[in-house]
Amino acid sequence: MKNSTVAFALILLFLLSAHQEGVEAQIDCYDSCNTGCVNPDVRLYLRCDGKCKIRCSPDLAAAAAAAGGNRG
Repeated sequence: MKNSTVAFALILLFLLSAHQEGVEAQIDCYDSCNTGCVNPDVRLYLRCDGKCKIRCSPDLAAAAAAAGGNRG
């Protein structure tokens, strides 16, 4: 009984952690890109932020993965 409970807990933990990795990858890409956009000029900051949104968009990442590349 105790072994089956431990096995169930491990499987549940594995499934939950597998879901979190996909979510974190998108957040980490944008966050790390946006962190490099430090600029006192608001116009240049917004330009850099827009490039980060394009670079880290899920649609672009899926298209790059389908083409065999890795962007973001």
